[in-house]
Amino acid sequence: MNVAMKRAHEEQDKAIVKALKMVYWLASENLPLSKYESQMDLMKELEVPGLNNLTVGSEKRIKYSSYHTANELLEAINDTIDDESGEAKSVFLQDIEYEDGSGQGLHGEIIKVLQKRSISVEKVVGLGTDGASVMTGLDKGSPKREKQLHKIQDILDHPKLKYREVHAVRWLSFYEALEAVYRTIDPLMTYLHSQSAQKDPAAKGLLKYMATTQFIFITYLMMDVIPVVSKLCLDFQSDSLDVAKAKVSLDLCIADLEAYKQGTTQFQTHVDKFESVVQRTEDGHYEYSGHRLQPTNCNLTALKSTFVNKLISNIRSRFPEKGILDAFYILAMRTIRFESDVNSYGAEEIETLLNFYGEKQTHKGTQSDPLLQKNLIRTQWLQAKLIVKSAKYPVDNMANLWTLLHQHHAEEIPELIKLAQIALVLPLHTAGCERVFSQQNIILTKLRNRLSPQHCDRLLRVRLQGRGLKAHDFEGSLKKFHDKKRMIKTSVK
Repeated sequence: MNVAMKRAHEEQDKAIVKALKMVYWLASENLPLSKYESQMDLMKELEVPGLNNLTVGSEKRIKYSSYHTANELLEAINDTIDDESGEAKSVFLQDIEYEDGSGQGLHGEIIKVLQKRSISVEKVVGLGTDGASVMTGLDKGSPKREKQLHKIQDILDHPKLKYREVHAVRWLSFYEALEAVYRTIDPLMTYLHSQSAQKDPAAKGLLKYMATTQFIFITYLMMDVIPVVSKLCLDFQSDSLDVAKAKVSLDLCIADLEAYKQGTTQFQTHVDKFESVVQRTEDGHYEYSGHRLQPTNCNLTALKSTFVNKLISNIRSRFPEKGILDAFYILAMRTIRFESDVNSYGAEEIETLLNFYGEKQTHKGTQSDPLLQKNLIRTQWLQAKLIVKSAKYPVDNMANLWTLLHQHHAEEIPELIKLAQIALVLPLHTAGCERVFSQQNIILTKLRNRLSPQHCDRLLRVRLQGRGLKAHDFEGSLKKFHDKKRMIKTSVK
């Protein structure tokens, strides 16, 4: 009898694992869980083996095919997704909704999430935001007003729709839009001329703006500059970005812009072609591909220099603590010459870091204790360089280098490893947060605008942190599913 019951429970568990995989697939493909029941019917119609064991009770009247069951399965999946590998990488923590639209309220919610995860606030070494006022505490923002509006919509039984400004819709990346204009200036102006001849006021206005030497020059100028800045943006969106790579990417971008401003680039630029494509006619007018252009009183060379200078200034202003960023670079040891530089390499940069992390810091009246002990860091920095030289550890990847040092030499250089950990977890970009927003917009559509924050959080975790059907720990999810208290027990354990 016991053997038969055990076999029945094992068969039921196998069926539940299949149900877990079905829910995982729905969530990963962004399909609503309300489709779970019809999906189950389809699987049974296709005679997928074992699904008939998804029943409870002697009369088998209760089946695991409801929307409620799908939510419980999704919860069990979520409980086994969290990554506890200990590696330095970006991890999605939680998607929350809060009523207080102030920066202080947001701060409180962040503290709650950290405490829930047993993450000490004392270990937080940096904050990355998208620059919104509510994120930086400069303004209260609008979530509170939006929440009040939603309450009124609930009372009136109206749909919760988001009000959008025109600029809230991102049509194309800037470079793609720019390139499309650059490559089609001739036919575009031809089209606008034909429409203008038919008394189209919009075409006439656009043509007046485009048919100028200044517009052509600025278009060519942007075709030179935007790819350089776009390369920096792409580098800062990389999951493998570290402080060493960030410094190199930033320095190269600024160096390329400086060379472009000075006219010392290795290859011909678009602006170099400007004088050959915009020609002055005998009657003193300017033409581009047969289209007459209005001249400008602007000094185009000065315009180029002013624009590039302002761009460089803006990029540098994004990194007000660049001295610290540059100092962290030496922890990667990529430029060390072990034959001659072991004693001196990085000494100045280590002092820069110690002047910040080894001293008391005061921010808005709150004082924090030093994170590092100066003398230990100085001694252990020399030890670390000798270890890397002796063991011939690779220095092509900063995270991998310090993983090796942590695994094999943690007792020799514990204080220095703390400094490396700070370098590895500093938020150098907010690309991960932007990806969460993008995924949330994919999930929370007009047709699914009543999803609860908790349900949206679970769906996001599957899409962002899930390792896929083949790699997910479904046995762990099965255990979580059995452990949940419910009116009807799934099986005897």
